[in-house]
Amino acid sequence: MNDNIDDATGRACNARLLAGPALLSVGVSVAIGWLAWQGDEEPYRTPFFHLFFSNTLHMRAWLTAGAAVLGLG
Repeated sequence: MNDNIDDATGRACNARLLAGPALLSVGVSVAIGWLAWQGDEEPYRTPFFHLFFSNTLHMRAWLTAGAAVLGLG
């Protein structure tokens, strides 16, 4: 039998193992957000790409219908 079943040191070790990646992801998120905030000087005059849809609502409707047809197939 193992006598260390109720030992609390295992939990502290797991929390320390998770703290590193959590802090790293928070740091990366903050850095990306800060860079995006600094780079947003003026709004774009034209969209990134033009499709044959008249607006985004029609695009979403067609893409949803296409996904439904592919899902049924």
